[in-house]
Amino acid sequence: MARKKTSERLGELLEKALGVKFVEVNLYPATGWYRTDFHADVQRWTGDAKREDGLVYTFGCWDTMTACVKKGIVVDREDRSLYYQVSAK
Repeated sequence: MARKKTSERLGELLEKALGVKFVEVNLYPATGWYRTDFHADVQRWTGDAKREDGLVYTFGCWDTMTACVKKGIVVDREDRSLYYQVSAK
């Protein structure tokens, strides 16, 4: 059996934490301004996920994907949006 990618395992953790089922998950290392400029809080990874009804959730995190998968995650929702800040426990 093939081993799952870290981003796939992280997607499963996000589903469990939010109590939703995603049909498409795109998680990737942050690049450019989001990764290098202190004004962007230097995120380590970012991405989005879509539910079956088309609603899209957006994520960002300062911890590595590996740390999130190993330690588990805490998900905080920004006010009245579908942007979630994720952190390792």
